[in-house]
Amino acid sequence: TVFLGESTLNLNDRDRAVLTDENLQAAPDVWAAGDIARYPADGATERIEHWRVAQQHGILAARAMLGRPEPVESRVPFFWTKQWSTSLRYVGHAAKWDEIIVRGDIAPEGKFIAYYIAGGKLVAAAGVGFDTQIAALNLLMRENRTPSIEQLRDPSLEITIGN
Repeated sequence: TVFLGESTLNLNDRDRAVLTDENLQAAPDVWAAGDIARYPADGATERIEHWRVAQQHGILAARAMLGRPEPVESRVPFFWTKQWSTSLRYVGHAAKWDEIIVRGDIAPEGKFIAYYIAGGKLVAAAGVGFDTQIAALNLLMRENRTPSIEQLRDPSLEITIGN
């Protein structure tokens, strides 16, 4: 974003990201998406560097340009990585958290899901071997219908996608 230094766009002092509103609009007729966009989130601003988030931002910016805005929080970040034979999936975003509830065994080659809790609600989950549950949480987070903390602590809780 160095080339934007002389523009009228507002840039974040720390990382020089383009500051946007909840619809990724930075100025009249100007939208920013992906790694360069910093948008309102949880009383502050947030910037996530990941190609899937950039894809989601492109969709949201296009909708806003067409007069059908959807706020950036209507899309839930989803990441995954595969290292050797282990596939880790992560949904949501937790820059900070109050508690982590873990089910399963994190030990090497373990199968687990970890629920990140902040402000009394589920904000993210990470897991190995819980792909269906992570996918279901993605849908539940988008609809703001996540399980309560009490439900997440209950070992009998089954989070799945219906047939």
